[in-house]
Amino acid sequence: MPRFFAKLSLSLTLCAAAFAECPCDTALDGGFGNLELGGSFLLWKACVDDLDFAAELREDQFDYKDLCAAWDPGYRFWAVKPDLYEGWDIQGSYTYLRSTANKEILSEENNIYPTLFHPALFDALSFRAEGHYVSQYNAWDVLAAYPLDCLDPVFQVSPFFGVAGIYLTQTLNADYEGPVVGGALATYRTYWDSALWGAGLKTGIDCVLQAGPKSYFFGNASALLLGCEARRGRNLQTIATGPGLVQVRFDDGDRCLIVPGYQIAVGASLDASFCNVVMGLHLGFEMTRYYNVPNARRFMGDQLTTQAALSTSSNVRTFGFQGIVAGGDILF
Repeated sequence: MPRFFAKLSLSLTLCAAAFAECPCDTALDGGFGNLELGGSFLLWKACVDDLDFAAELREDQFDYKDLCAAWDPGYRFWAVKPDLYEGWDIQGSYTYLRSTANKEILSEENNIYPTLFHPALFDALSFRAEGHYVSQYNAWDVLAAYPLDCLDPVFQVSPFFGVAGIYLTQTLNADYEGPVVGGALATYRTYWDSALWGAGLKTGIDCVLQAGPKSYFFGNASALLLGCEARRGRNLQTIATGPGLVQVRFDDGDRCLIVPGYQIAVGASLDASFCNVVMGLHLGFEMTRYYNVPNARRFMGDQLTTQAALSTSSNVRTFGFQGIVAGGDILF
C-alpha cells in the first residue's frame, strides 16, 4: 500500500498517511501502512508572562528582576494508524514537560522591593529576594488526517482535525528578607499555585517536501480552542519575625476559561528500511502558545481594611514553549 510517511511529531500531529492512487516518487512508497509508533526528546524553554518577583532601586532607577526559565527536557509519544477508513489516518499523541525558573538577588543595602507580596503586609525593604517558578505541562490529541492528491511528485499535504486537551499546573513563590523596627530580621514569603485542565478542537495542516531518496523537510501549523476549568488557586502571604508568624490567604475560585492557542513546527527527517520495517529520525524546531492561562494576582491596596482585596484586573497570562525536538519512529 502506498504511504504518506511524514515526520511531523513536532506539533503533536506527526502523520504517516496512505495514498491510494498518488503518482509520487517511489521513495515515498515503502509498501507498508499498518501502524507507526514514535517518540521524541524535547529540549524546550518556557515563555511565560509576568514572572517578575522583585525590583531593585539604584539611585533613581528601579531594575525589575524576572525569572527566566531554563532549557528543560521533556518527551512526546505518538501512534498513527494509516488508512484506517476510506483513506483517513488516525493519530494520537501525548506530550509532557516540567519547566523551572529560579533566581536570587542580594544587595548590601535594603533596596529590594517585592512585586509579588501584598503591600499592606510588607513594612520593610529587603536585602535578599529569591523567586521560583515551576510548571508541569501535559497535552494530548486525537486527530483524523486525510492525505490530499500529490501537488507535485515530491510534495505532499495532509490537513487534519480532531480533539485536543491540556492539564497544566503552575507554582510561583518568592522569599524576601529584611530588617524591621528594632533590628529583628523578617522573612516574607508568598506562594501561589493553580491547575488548569480542559479539552476542545484542533485543526491544522502538515506538509512534507522530499529532499532526496530518503530525506525530507517538513512543516506544520495548527490552531486549537479549548474550554478549560481553572481549579481553585491559593495565594499565601506569610510573615515570619522571630517566633511570630502571620499568614493571610487569598483564594481564586473555580472558573471557566476559553483558551486559544497555536503550534508551529519545521524540521528535517531521514528514512531507512530494514526487513520490511521503515525507521525514521527527525530533528526540528517547535513553538507552542496558549492564551488566557491563569496568572497570579498582583495586589495594590496599602491597607488591610477596604483595600485588602484590590488587585490587578487581569489575572491571566500567555504561556508557551519554544525549542528543539529530536526523535525517531518505526512503521511496520
